[in-house]
Amino acid sequence: MDKQYKKAIEEMAGIEHCERCGVHFLSVFLGASHHHIIYRSEAPKHTNLHHIRNIIKVCMNCHNFFHSHKEERKSLVIERELWDLFPELRLKERYYLISNK
Repeated sequence: MDKQYKKAIEEMAGIEHCERCGVHFLSVFLGASHHHIIYRSEAPKHTNLHHIRNIIKVCMNCHNFFHSHKEERKSLVIERELWDLFPELRLKERYYLISNK
């Protein structure tokens, strides 16, 4: 496991509720999942792929939701200012500037 990813997972250990819907992980059968906001397929082997700002701890329902509704991550990209981590993806232009017109 990548050291940066392992560190992010360890830092998120205290999160007991889904960061999207708020369900407590002990109340759902499948538990928690660590989801990359900027997908691995978008930035393979990127040095910031496993940065804690790019990972959200969610229930499996929300994990699947993000995969089927890719544009729903816009608020997370803005809130976490992910354009700083992935400048080559031009996220600021795609999400932040467009939403403030």
